[in-house]
Amino acid sequence: MLLVLLLLWLSSCSQPVTSSELGLFGGQGIRDVFAEFDLLLAIKIPPEDGITFVDGSDGFPAFGVASNADIKSPYRTILPEKLTEFTIIATVRPGTRSGGYIFSVVNPLDTIVQLGLLLEPIAATDQWNITLIYTDAATQRSNQPLASFQIPYTKSWIKLIFKVLNNQVVFYNNCVETETVTVKKEPRMLIFDAASTLYIAQAGSIMRRNFEGTLLFLKLYGNPEIVKTHCNRTATDVMQEDDASVVIYEEDDENELFGNIESSGDDGDFPMISPPQPEYGGCG
Repeated sequence: MLLVLLLLWLSSCSQPVTSSELGLFGGQGIRDVFAEFDLLLAIKIPPEDGITFVDGSDGFPAFGVASNADIKSPYRTILPEKLTEFTIIATVRPGTRSGGYIFSVVNPLDTIVQLGLLLEPIAATDQWNITLIYTDAATQRSNQPLASFQIPYTKSWIKLIFKVLNNQVVFYNNCVETETVTVKKEPRMLIFDAASTLYIAQAGSIMRRNFEGTLLFLKLYGNPEIVKTHCNRTATDVMQEDDASVVIYEEDDENELFGNIESSGDDGDFPMISPPQPEYGGCG
């Protein structure tokens, strides 16, 4: 299958992709299937009110987000128009028990979350629900949860991965596959409204649910099988903090994710985030 994907990608450089070839990807463009989308590009540099530079895991830089942060961007500057099968990877450290939206793509009226991750406490327990919201704003009047999973309450770093297939959602907690649920996606292909907004650590001025904490990594991948590559690492240690397991990866693995950088240790160091995705005018 991977060979077929590669050959199709190479052939698309010189000729249009046919409708039958697009059928392999559920209607997504082949370039979107191979692309990765860094949602943290919505954060402006230098940062605005409520956003600070802090140390991430193993000293790598990250974004500290306070309750007054207002991070948003037109979704089209970062995300594709359509999604069928994809993977979302988020590495975050919650700062409060209240949780909140790690990210959301919201309709132009700011009333419906079309796609988002919502972290919220479960009453009278030491657990959280992490919910993937997947809503057709054209037909639904309220947010629709596609899949929800329980994780232990923690203020430590956690890596949350949602692998979204046509009829399944696979959840990984700190790169450990913990649960698979059967789902019925309505619609099968999610198409964002052209005027939708991407929010980070909130769901807009009406729904709010602001997330307070630290954001290290937040990407969406058009290829759901990226999980195999991303999580094919050897854990060198497992520490217990706040009654939650935290997987610590080898330094070489972090360098693979964030680039080989040397932190000066100054508070003003900028987090290393991916450059904007190039305009798809070719394969060069």
